[in-house]
Amino acid sequence: EQILLKGQTPIVPDVDVAGKPLQVTEGDIVTISGKEISIKVRKSTGSIISYVFRGSELITDPLQPCFWRVPTDNDEGGGSWGFAGRWRKAGLDRYSVRVKDLAFRTLDNGDLVMNVSSDLVFVGERTMDFRGSYTFRTDGSIVFSMDLNMISDFPPLARVGMQFSMPASFDYIKWYGRGPFESYQDRKESAHVGLWSGSVSDQYFPYVMHQENGNKPDVRWIKITDDAATGLKITGTPLMEVNVQNYSQDALNLAKPSKKLSRGDKTYVNIDLKQMGLGGDDSWSPRVHEEYQLKEKSYRFGFVISPM
Repeated sequence: EQILLKGQTPIVPDVDVAGKPLQVTEGDIVTISGKEISIKVRKSTGSIISYVFRGSELITDPLQPCFWRVPTDNDEGGGSWGFAGRWRKAGLDRYSVRVKDLAFRTLDNGDLVMNVSSDLVFVGERTMDFRGSYTFRTDGSIVFSMDLNMISDFPPLARVGMQFSMPASFDYIKWYGRGPFESYQDRKESAHVGLWSGSVSDQYFPYVMHQENGNKPDVRWIKITDDAATGLKITGTPLMEVNVQNYSQDALNLAKPSKKLSRGDKTYVNIDLKQMGLGGDDSWSPRVHEEYQLKEKSYRFGFVISPM
């Protein structure tokens, strides 16, 4: 048994020394550069599409919002009225981005702030209002926060968070949170908070039907590194849920009917505020308890990405 003696809210670590101001090169792709970093942002989506630190590419697919998970057997229960059926109907696995405003400002200490305001448009013109703040610091770290508001009606979301990918060479993780095996908000009492580590490949669990797997809740921080111990450290503000996999969501979803799962050529990362519970009172109806569903009209979330 573990007993939390005192709750503690993670804080954004300070940077002690101000550095040389970051430079911005405008265009369809905005380039933010400093002494050891080069970051590219696609202006049409407001997403970071590349993050190079000391010559190493650390982000290969965009850092972007994610609300979908590969449905579990429980999610599939209930047919069109089940969670999976409603997620597919709402198109939670795909959306378009309409950027309303994207602006930069330089702070006195040389850091650069990018504020993005966008509409995320789903099937049937269902819309979420996304407001993201990215502080690019002179030490190479990124302080991210987002405010998300449901403009339209949505079914309970599968997850609220961000996803991106890294080169496949980043295949080792170490985290401070629940582990060492997968757990979820309604299935976590046996997964104790601790300092855990392992290869990315070890996080996958081969369920008979390919589905969501490998999640870790109540994570304070996670490091994703290569053989040289270089990579990223992500610190939650507040706690976060993380999932790092060899397999993309698309590959897992396609493997449901075919049973053939293709290893991706990247390391796939989800950083979430929350993921919906698994349920399990039965497996033939949408039976996740209310307190583990994501039905709020607004969410606020943040984390810090630091290069290593």
